[in-house]
Amino acid sequence: MNKMSSTIRIATTVITVITTALLWLLSGQTIADTLTIGVIEYPPHINFKQDIDFNQNTVKNRAVTYVRRALKEQYDTIVFIKLPSKRAKIQLNKGAIDLLFPLADPKNQFRHLSKPLFNAIPGLCFKKKAFIPILSATHRLKGLTIGIPASTKVVTTLQNSGAKLKTIEGSNTLDTGINLLLDDLIDVLYHPSPVKVYHQSNRLSKKIACSYFYGQSWGVYIAVSPKMNATHFQLIDAAFSKALKSKSYEFYFAER
Repeated sequence: MNKMSSTIRIATTVITVITTALLWLLSGQTIADTLTIGVIEYPPHINFKQDIDFNQNTVKNRAVTYVRRALKEQYDTIVFIKLPSKRAKIQLNKGAIDLLFPLADPKNQFRHLSKPLFNAIPGLCFKKKAFIPILSATHRLKGLTIGIPASTKVVTTLQNSGAKLKTIEGSNTLDTGINLLLDDLIDVLYHPSPVKVYHQSNRLSKKIACSYFYGQSWGVYIAVSPKMNATHFQLIDAAFSKALKSKSYEFYFAER
């Protein structure tokens, strides 16, 4: 019995040592590897016309800088690749890229980190002459024709407003919607994230103005390839959550 007890104690000690070593290795080590991150246009956070090469130290895009700093301790090399949205999602699912951002995914079609980079607030865009600044005054929307990009989640407030909701189909429904608005073929365009078009550096801001459904939002995430293994995912997720807790991206972006 003593010999058996001694054997059990030795085996238990060996298991404990191995477990402790594994936990130590997983608690903040650098993965000696390259992390490839796809980047899609999402003005004003990501603007391809302004941001030429995200991998040059001289380029100071705040969204890219924030993500790089959050994950730099986990990987030896982080490479950012600019991609059109449709191709980026295909590349992500194939595993050709490890991460993809910024991705608004209201229908939760993609695997992503547990916390969003920031929250997008949906809203309505008007020609400036017909601008309605306060969307809580829903009676002002009654009878207006509002273009809704296909497959876009619509807030309940708008559904109950009495407006005429017109679905916009096609390959680039947001661009189509903006053109319909400018040509007076719709009165209003529902946008899942108006900040993408309504900001200082966008020429459209001279012709349109957007209001927001404050209090109703969804996350804009860093999406993760389904090919990424659980260990890498957990390390990246933990590092990113830690960065957000230290200073949120929204706060960092607002610092000028």
